[in-house]
Amino acid sequence: MSAGVVAVSPTPGWRTSGAVFLVLLLAAGSLFLVVVPRTFHVAPADGIVYVDAFHRALQGQVTVRGDLVGDTALDEAACRQPSLPADSLQWDCDPESGRQSTWRSTAWIHPPTSFFADAALTRAVGVVAPNVNPLDIGRLIGALWFALGGLLIVLLASAWGARPWAAAAVMLALLPTPLFVDTFAFVTPDRWVLIVGAGALLAATLWWRHHLAVPWLGVVGVVCGGLVKQTFLLAAATAMLLLVLLWWQDRRSRDPSRTGREVGGALVWLGGGAAVGAVLWQLAKISWGQPAAPAAAPDFLTLPARPDTALSLLFHGAWQIPMNDSAAVALEPMALLGISALMTLLLAGAAWGALFYRQPSEPGWPMAAAGVIAIGIGGLVVGVMGTLSGGAWLPSAPRYVMPAFAAYAVPLIVLAHRRWLLGLMWALAAIGALSWAFAPLL
Repeated sequence: MSAGVVAVSPTPGWRTSGAVFLVLLLAAGSLFLVVVPRTFHVAPADGIVYVDAFHRALQGQVTVRGDLVGDTALDEAACRQPSLPADSLQWDCDPESGRQSTWRSTAWIHPPTSFFADAALTRAVGVVAPNVNPLDIGRLIGALWFALGGLLIVLLASAWGARPWAAAAVMLALLPTPLFVDTFAFVTPDRWVLIVGAGALLAATLWWRHHLAVPWLGVVGVVCGGLVKQTFLLAAATAMLLLVLLWWQDRRSRDPSRTGREVGGALVWLGGGAAVGAVLWQLAKISWGQPAAPAAAPDFLTLPARPDTALSLLFHGAWQIPMNDSAAVALEPMALLGISALMTLLLAGAAWGALFYRQPSEPGWPMAAAGVIAIGIGGLVVGVMGTLSGGAWLPSAPRYVMPAFAAYAVPLIVLAHRRWLLGLMWALAAIGALSWAFAPLL
């Protein structure tokens, strides 16, 4: 076996994969049944526009540039007492209060795919639960997206030598952390991040091993670039980086897995597909809406006064997963702070350890390097691009680099079969779930 072909554990069969999916789905569903009533508010800033886009999707409408946040979303925000600055909401919970919305939605910048998928599933569930608030149903559906994304990470990690149930244990330990709750238990396009991120890396791995035709990488690229959220371009970039690192590792082998020309072609398919997806979405936005006046939403971000502060904020989100900077679950149970900090250290230690304490010729090195580099550079690029395009300072945040999370997590997942570490993962999962179960209403 050449240096670039990583050691492979037996691919999980359909029974094991199905069992892992059901466990992840039941665990996430059970947790969110506890979390949703305890985080009743609408998340600040982006939360209200995502709720508005979700309610529009329930009516079969696409949010376009210039749309004002609708009355339904305003009712949800006011009646759920969102934790927003006092001067940003000038209405109360009375639907007859005669409020006037001047808050232009920013949800139009994202493809409506996730909102319409959530809306379709919400309508289906609403048939058997007609008295449940559609927004609460929409939030609970995040359990499905977590389970699907978690399964793809399990399959990816298994392809790199991990044991399926050890991989599932790591995902369950991460599930109760604030970043994952904020991502999957609220209506947001970010809840597809594991599906797209792990899917792109799995496709790259399968192609490298001659199990996937190269045109499929183009399809994956289109999904990363234009289906859900354009920060998911980082998923395509991470997969491309993985292929480059695999080729670099494999290039001196007597029996290389792929030639430089083959890798170059794969990069063209993957990168070209991502570019096509991004361009198609930009064209769709132009065709759906006309330019509007600047958004009236409050400006939460100001330009740092000192260059060193700006630099630190650009790297603020790098390598901090699953620590969270969002106010959506700012009042989470304090025990989760310790779990988040420990998981952050374990993920970083495994990834950086694999990068610096393994030889570049060892099987797991390319994935670890891809994760560490993509997390660091990705946060920097997203922060700079957001600042330049939005006209306001946009510091990097952990959620912006989540498309590269799968690569970053694989080194820890590969180690998780060790008895002490596996036991720790199951213990953290249980402690996290119990912390939410006994938490006060937020």
